[in-house]
Amino acid sequence: MRCPRNRVNPRLYFFDRDNVEILVKVLNGCAINGHHWVFAAPVTDLKFQLRVQDRRPGWSQEEEKWLHENRRRGTAGTVSDTTAFPCTAAEIAAAKAESSGSGGEKGGLAGALNPLAHVSAASATPLAPGARTDCEPGRPALTLRRGFTVSMCYETDKGEVGHARDWGLGSFQSALMYFFDRNNAEVLIKVLDGCGVNGHRWVFVAPVTTLAFNLRVESPGGRIWTHSNRLGQTAAAKRDLSAFSCTA
Repeated sequence: MRCPRNRVNPRLYFFDRDNVEILVKVLNGCAINGHHWVFAAPVTDLKFQLRVQDRRPGWSQEEEKWLHENRRRGTAGTVSDTTAFPCTAAEIAAAKAESSGSGGEKGGLAGALNPLAHVSAASATPLAPGARTDCEPGRPALTLRRGFTVSMCYETDKGEVGHARDWGLGSFQSALMYFFDRNNAEVLIKVLDGCGVNGHRWVFVAPVTTLAFNLRVESPGGRIWTHSNRLGQTAAAKRDLSAFSCTA
């Protein structure tokens, strides 16, 4: 497994650098629950073992590691672990000081935990946990190979609606999107050419968010594929090997 350079959101690929297989991120939750959090969103049905190693000074490399496996062929699910690595007392103090001093606008979890800290108040109706959003994906955030466009809207518990933005992965068939902070990617999506296998183009999506959202992939001919999530639920990864017919 090889990883392009990026210390915040490693994108792991197996065979082709243009075909990203796993999104991994480690967020600083020291000010929230005294731990660093690990999120892994695979879009592969291959068997694999993923290891995240804690290389902070003073920690045992053998003891401080986080593992995730896909032991059988089949779509691997998104995993979130908010107690993956304990923070030191100094890290907790520093994180709380930064959060207090910045008003929640900076830091590893600013966008994820307090997404409206930098947004002016608006008259919006709060969204209840477990509810779907009726937001409409707007202008496409990005375009993949052969003209497939991707757009996505999200809604917070306060009823604020926003639109996902292109992270700028620079791939023809894989893309990352973020909501609030580019250092905190939220969705990995890809459209693959399976025409020679089953006569269809395939869609894979792996979100790492609990916000309500509606995601839309549109073909050049106007056909639409969608995926959504309810507020407060860890969004499920999804694959569709018959998303778009190659003859349509």
